[in-house]
Amino acid sequence: MKNSLSGLRKLSQKEITKELGAIDFHSHLWDILGSYWWWGMISQDRGNFPIDMRTIWWYMWYGKPWLLINKLLHLWPVERRVLKSWIVRNSKATLANFRKSMDDSWITKAVCLPIPPAITFEDLKTIQDVEDRIIAFTGVDFNKELDLLEIEAEIEQDVLNWAKGMKIHPILQWVSATSKQVNEVVEIFKRHDLPIIFHTWITGYWEDGEVKDNGEISDFEQLAKNHRDAKIVIWHSGLFQVDEAIDRLKGYDNVIMETSFQSSKNVRKIFETFWSDRVVWGSDWPYWDRKPSFQVALDSINDHDILTKYVRTNAMGLMNMV
Repeated sequence: MKNSLSGLRKLSQKEITKELGAIDFHSHLWDILGSYWWWGMISQDRGNFPIDMRTIWWYMWYGKPWLLINKLLHLWPVERRVLKSWIVRNSKATLANFRKSMDDSWITKAVCLPIPPAITFEDLKTIQDVEDRIIAFTGVDFNKELDLLEIEAEIEQDVLNWAKGMKIHPILQWVSATSKQVNEVVEIFKRHDLPIIFHTWITGYWEDGEVKDNGEISDFEQLAKNHRDAKIVIWHSGLFQVDEAIDRLKGYDNVIMETSFQSSKNVRKIFETFWSDRVVWGSDWPYWDRKPSFQVALDSINDHDILTKYVRTNAMGLMNMV
């Protein structure tokens, strides 16, 4: 390992990524939207992987006024195009395309997140058996009545089977972070001292779909306050609500910020508040591409040790893999 960041800067992104042993703390496999019958097709290529509309926008607009990007991306014609891009890429998040993305971006390992009932830990564990770069998380199906004893036993078994965290998506799973169900599940899972990742940022996933207000930052502030001994990871750092996320959550030592879709300017702002131990890098593949996401990390941090923590060792520590 090089002793200085200036030494790394002389290397290509490929060499830097390999040198740091980067871990993508936020990605998915196959159909988290629950639209397609997937088993038996997971290893198929299913055609070319489409360019992400937001990758194009990020290349064009990073460095431009953040409020302007926010307004442009939320104009209905633009938002509709982005949603179509999501849906197409969701349908092509096969194992073959996952492997190609990992190979092309030189990432060492990637956390893959379930969203039950569409994708479960069992699904990811089956795929992990043939692709050892996958780190699988577990989840809970909030669409059915919860039996807490059953959930406790299932979580125990999943952790024994090497689940290294939990994912809860309040919007896609139609459940609020302030709900009794979520708080009960967090209470159970936090005993394992592993991270719980929450989607933040209110958004839709379908062109004409209903949007639930389950991504409000205030919900996660209440959750962090109720469970100060839980490792709560804020997905996207609130995205366009990043300033609110920083203001509301900075006082909670149990909150970790994950920075997918943030600009380098915002990443630096997050580091100024959450310091080097409470920030992790992730791409949210297939919904964003790994290489431009990792480039944002490189553009954000000028300290070798902090960069290493950001793209690798913080994630390893959260998952108790060090």
